[in-house]
Amino acid sequence: MGVTVSQVKVSPRRGGLTVAALSLLLSVVALWWGFEFLGQFLVIFGFIVLALSFERTVIAGDYGVRVRKKGATFEVEVFRDKRRVWRGNVSDYAEFGDFAFDVRGRRVAVVYRGEEVGLLP
Repeated sequence: MGVTVSQVKVSPRRGGLTVAALSLLLSVVALWWGFEFLGQFLVIFGFIVLALSFERTVIAGDYGVRVRKKGATFEVEVFRDKRRVWRGNVSDYAEFGDFAFDVRGRRVAVVYRGEEVGLLP
């Protein structure tokens, strides 16, 4: 039948910055105490979590939308069954299938079948 708008959800990214900061702080402590491997692992882990904390996704049935800020534009990717089906840079407005993307200030409004489902990132 398809996906209703009530089945659309925005994935939370709360706590990403906290985990990244904690990991980087623990890496300094580990390096200070001489645990180089653990310290390097925590540095890498912290930067990965930090990078992932700046992107969010909208999930609608089999579809997923990921938005990242790239300079003056936003990089938008649409996934279906975890495979990318569309990718584009949005500076004002763009459409793909049932999705529409509208830049509002420093965020992108994701519209699914005529109804706004979330502001990303």
